Parts: sequence; C-alpha cells; structure tokens
Amino acid sequence: MFCPPITISDCINCVWQCRAIYKLRVLLKPDKRLRYKTKQFPSFTWSYTFENSDAQWKHVEHTFSEYPTGLRYVIFGHGGKDLMYWAGYYGPKMANSSVVVHFGDGHKRSFASVLRVMC
Repeated sequence: MFCPPITISDCINCVWQCRAIYKLRVLLKPDKRLRYKTKQFPSFTWSYTFENSDAQWKHVEHTFSEYPTGLRYVIFGHGGKDLMYWAGYYGPKMANSSVVVHFGDGHKRSFASVLRVMC
C-alpha cells in the first residue's frame, strides 16, 4: 500500500518582553475498524521556551514517512502560555500551520480529492 510522506509545519513567535512556552504534538491515528497489534503509532512532539530577547520567528517542520499502512487521521495540536502570568494574552503566536500530503506528481489537490485517493 502506498504511504505518501506527510509533512507538518508551524511558525511560532512571542511578545519580545515576555517569556513563553510553545508545544506542538502531532499524531497519526488508524481507522478504528482495523485491528493493530501495537498501541503505539507515529507521533511528533516538540516544545520551545522563548526567553525575553528571543522574539524571532521560528519554523518547525517534521515529515512522517515509512509509517504503518491503515493510518487515516492526522491529529495536529499546538498551544502554549506566557511564563510571566501578565494580564492579557502574551503567550506564543502561531502562523502558517500546515499538514501536507506529498503524492509525488507535483499537482496540488483539494482535501476532497485527497480523501478520494486515500480511501
């Protein structure tokens, strides 16, 4: 079965005068109708602590490849908080988050057409 590479990415930043922590977790999950011998599936976890003078945009990227067949869902979760506990929102900023399935022919596909190919 064909398992195309799946690339996840995110850009993160924070307010320059406030320390903050950022966390990203991505899981590949199976179709619940299939039975697996293992409960462990591919995942990626990453965290970063911004210091006061470290307010430059950072790019996080990971590619899943050679994963087991039958995985059907990509669970993408990210968030964080400021470490100064100031009133208001001073935590991390996230932008340009993406999940890209690489089919190899260079043509862009809509989400609906991707589902037709994978199902």
